[in-house]
Amino acid sequence: MSVPLQVHRTFLEDSFRRFAQNRLALIGLVLVLLIIFFAVFAHFLAPFSYEKARFDRVLLMPFQHPEHPLGTDEVGRDYLSRLIYGARTSLIVSLSVQGISLLIGLPVGAIAGYFGGKFDYVICRVIDIMTAFPALLFTILIISVLGGGLGTIVIALSLTSWIIIAR
Repeated sequence: MSVPLQVHRTFLEDSFRRFAQNRLALIGLVLVLLIIFFAVFAHFLAPFSYEKARFDRVLLMPFQHPEHPLGTDEVGRDYLSRLIYGARTSLIVSLSVQGISLLIGLPVGAIAGYFGGKFDYVICRVIDIMTAFPALLFTILIISVLGGGLGTIVIALSLTSWIIIAR
């Protein structure tokens, strides 16, 4: 009589197997990959330029014209093209904010954990003070002081999101 062999999976193999069996997780992965695909290839996939105005096609409703499936705005810009190009901007902002937040939050949290004592106390009190203010309100305040723009948005969101990583 033979003894059945036990299969030992690594943590990564087990995690991947459980992820592959979760239907909602796979749907989420497909959606995220689609957004990334549209963001990377926006220039090739968008039917029109995101800034090109067509005054002969102003305020079209969705599916009213075959060339503009999502309609147009008050100056005739195609909503679908603007949505595709907006995915690129969202991806740039999100990756930049997460990168900067990691660069700030990881060393701050590591310093607090490694040295402990007074360093930990001071860093934890700074983090407590930062978490006492609503992050969205603080972000809006920073943007209103520094002015608009993509860089300002990245800075403002980074200054409010490093706290979660440092904690």
